[in-house]
Amino acid sequence: MTAERFEVFAYSYGADDGKGMRQRLETTFDRFTDIQALSGDDAARAIYRDEVDILIDLKGYTQGTRTAILTFRPAPIQVNYLGISRHSRRRCLRLHRHRRLRHAAGQPRRP
Repeated sequence: MTAERFEVFAYSYGADDGKGMRQRLETTFDRFTDIQALSGDDAARAIYRDEVDILIDLKGYTQGTRTAILTFRPAPIQVNYLGISRHSRRRCLRLHRHRRLRHAAGQPRRP
């Protein structure tokens, strides 16, 4: 698969520290949207309107998280990638890391 087959969006709710990383990220994605000023349900509506198919939360359960946005289910598939996903069995998340993928590949399921 190539990058031309996907549209990659980023949603940021972190402050712009002016150090350059944010500017690099803004130019890396097909669309970069700052949702810091939006409420959780307004942020979820924005993601839903963009017709996102797979939403990956890179912040996880760390300081400043806004995981509550995921409870509105703005995307059909929602994944928690970083943070403490192994212990966060939230019903709003459809896939926990690669656990189901390992099992589907014929490898034994971990307890």
